[in-house]
Amino acid sequence: MDGSEFQNSFNSNTNRFPELIPVMLKISSMVQTAHFDIILSQVESFCPLMEEETEMKHSLAKMSSSIRRLLPIFDGIPHYMKQRINRLWKKWKEGAHEVITKYPETMTQRKKLNVLVFIGFLANEQKLNFAKKSDHGGPLGELLQWSDLLATLSIIGHHLEVSTDKESLKSIVWKYMGRGPCQYVNGSRQQLDIIFTDIMGLNILRQRHRQFLMNNRCRIRLLDSFGTHAEFTTKSYFLQNKRKLSGPDSQRNPWGGHGLDLRQHWTFYPHSDDNTFLGFVVDTEGVGENIQKTSTPSALIYGKQKYMWMDAEKPIKLLKKLVKVHATVADLEFIPKNSSSLFDDVQNHGFLNSEEISELLDKTTIFFGLGFPLEGPAPLEAMAHGTVFINAKFEEPKSRKNYKFLSEKPTLREWTSQNPYMEKIGEPHVITVDINNEEELEKAIRRAIELKVFLFSVFQPNILEFQPKPYVPLEFSPAGMLLRVAVLLEKQELCDKISISKRWPPVNEMKIFKTKKSDDSCEMTCHSQNMLCEPSYFPVMNSSPLLTREFSCSELSTDSSPFAPFNCTVQQSASLFSCASRPSPSSGVVRLCPCRDYIPEQHAICKMCL
Repeated sequence: MDGSEFQNSFNSNTNRFPELIPVMLKISSMVQTAHFDIILSQVESFCPLMEEETEMKHSLAKMSSSIRRLLPIFDGIPHYMKQRINRLWKKWKEGAHEVITKYPETMTQRKKLNVLVFIGFLANEQKLNFAKKSDHGGPLGELLQWSDLLATLSIIGHHLEVSTDKESLKSIVWKYMGRGPCQYVNGSRQQLDIIFTDIMGLNILRQRHRQFLMNNRCRIRLLDSFGTHAEFTTKSYFLQNKRKLSGPDSQRNPWGGHGLDLRQHWTFYPHSDDNTFLGFVVDTEGVGENIQKTSTPSALIYGKQKYMWMDAEKPIKLLKKLVKVHATVADLEFIPKNSSSLFDDVQNHGFLNSEEISELLDKTTIFFGLGFPLEGPAPLEAMAHGTVFINAKFEEPKSRKNYKFLSEKPTLREWTSQNPYMEKIGEPHVITVDINNEEELEKAIRRAIELKVFLFSVFQPNILEFQPKPYVPLEFSPAGMLLRVAVLLEKQELCDKISISKRWPPVNEMKIFKTKKSDDSCEMTCHSQNMLCEPSYFPVMNSSPLLTREFSCSELSTDSSPFAPFNCTVQQSASLFSCASRPSPSSGVVRLCPCRDYIPEQHAICKMCL
């Protein structure tokens, strides 16, 4: 009920029932500030009585470096997650001290939120065996990120409800659904603020708790490693355009079609400006403590399962000629001595845990990528040990249109290499090369050996210094992740309509540029200015006066297109605002792009956003 509706109701009811005037006047003052919880409490006696001066107030989140806050959930999470949280806790505590020292006001003046964490893929553990495989060389990326998210949320002081199965989820859902509209019980907030889950978890919520999902749709934060583009978030748009959005392997969109704001998709790497970067923390526990680099160069192959080595015989053969080769292949079967094998002259260590991997990387010159897996955490961990990463470059960029692994991913991103983030870092830490080009690969291997030199310190001649030095980008450090998640949860508002003056990132940080070529995306345009495309600015920029001024329009049209606003065309569908979308070269489209700056090595936060 808005003010005008209430006024009409007030006039009609007080004329008929004069005795209601005192009550209606009280309700009127509350309606004007939308304090319905007070109405239910003080007027209707529906909710427990609450004091007016304390209404709608969150308590403040307090930083806590005690691991005891997480102990109640340890019984419900896989061994790998518990082990990682324990192993890195010293680093988390150091990161917490660092970030609260550097940003005391930002980290202390935050609302304490009620956060539900539902790890959906673990709820399907009987079918998928992700947790079981993690102890035997299976994929760790998802478990690693969930571990770091739990540690972060605990340290920055939010109240956690954690579920890894359907039954505990049901209990939590009914606990919050049963409270109805009452936000406060016994002086504390009883409403969920944020729900972290994954795509499998979202599907479970949709199937089993549809009303709960509908009520909390804007509170969803979806862990989505590879990200989602605008073309895939709306089912109707994808179905109308699926042929031009797909390749020969599939025209399906099983991981998309959720209809969320693209900023609700939180990614593994900062690769999609439309989405929000969550990230993870690079394990640096013990880095440098056991460095035993020798004069004999060595390489560790990035590929812990046998299938990852297939089709890589030539590059591995060349690598063997130049360095001692190590492997950590967990599923390598017994190979007869007399048979020729890709693994001849390779020292395979089998499955190693985090500490053992760390010790091996401390002795390694080169971390050698074979082209798969895409965008895993291991290259950053190798770089943290001062190891040079040889990043496999693709002759033709890979995407859902030409690569089976990506054929059903809800993104049109193009991978130019195994890890585009590492590609941008470059030497001395990373060399990106086509590993199937023998001449170029040999140059790259020799270059990596040259880079990995041992120098005597100028200041302490008796001490060896190792080059390149261990390096971790700020956004992948504990302090970087704590700051980023704290700020995003405090500032990123996706549920309520807010005035332009209160938007985050601040609208006065917006810079508008036009695309120079018809097939440029706004991401490309903003990146060319050393900025990022900021999706929250699109609605502000999507105005008739601005388009008329920028394009000298005599008249305007509207379009539901991921390229709008462009030329003299206003965007008609808010769900199709897109930083990443690229028109065809012959389209003649000139897009308007909203850009912002960012803190170096902290892509998610603009310079004036703290």
